[in-house]
Amino acid sequence: MKCPSCGANLQIGDERCPFCGKDNPFAAKHRSDMNYYNREFQKTKQVVEQKTNRFTSAAVKITIIAVLVVLNILMLYLSQEGPYKIWKAQTKKDISINYEKYDTQLMEYEQEGNWNGIDEFYDEKYLHMDERFRKYSVLYYTACDYNYILHTLLSYSGEDSYMDAEYCSSRIAENLEGFYASVDRIDYNHEWYDECYEGLHGEALAQIKADMEAILMAYANLTEEEVKALPDYSESKKKSLIMEGLQR
Repeated sequence: MKCPSCGANLQIGDERCPFCGKDNPFAAKHRSDMNYYNREFQKTKQVVEQKTNRFTSAAVKITIIAVLVVLNILMLYLSQEGPYKIWKAQTKKDISINYEKYDTQLMEYEQEGNWNGIDEFYDEKYLHMDERFRKYSVLYYTACDYNYILHTLLSYSGEDSYMDAEYCSSRIAENLEGFYASVDRIDYNHEWYDECYEGLHGEALAQIKADMEAILMAYANLTEEEVKALPDYSESKKKSLIMEGLQR
């Protein structure tokens, strides 16, 4: 709050302005309000105590239990569901306000072939909450798998027990299943996803598949023939082939 005399910042408890020395009218009003609320609280407390004494001890216990149950439910809602709903509403409002900006940013990432940018931006802005960004969903899923596989290949080291060839090949093979299902339209062959494959998105999916083949040849030591055959292999066959490449 501001001092009405000099405009300096005041605290509610300041008796006088620390700059001009004038009385703080807000402090007096605050004390008056607090005294009023305290008197009303004491009156209400006395009435409740008088009425409570008229009940039997059993009724009092039931009342107390009921109040505690209601308070617990209220506290649980305020500590969990309430804040989440507020956050969700604010996030959806932010997406709606910035739709064109966010859509433009995703298109730029797509045109640049910046798959990591698509992955991180989509997550950071929680764009799955707005149906208008559904058109990017398959590309986003594919980018997630691509980035995970690339990270695993770059982090691979035969000296780390938790990052040995078997572990890495298992994780890569698992993500390749999802990657090929998306990029080759195996699991998303439905009209609901049609716009996710058409036009510029179709070109992007073709490019990310080519990029995946390149990193598998560069970092997993697979031949071009082996990479081309991967989509038709089972997950266990993919794992075996990749593990052999990593061990070469």
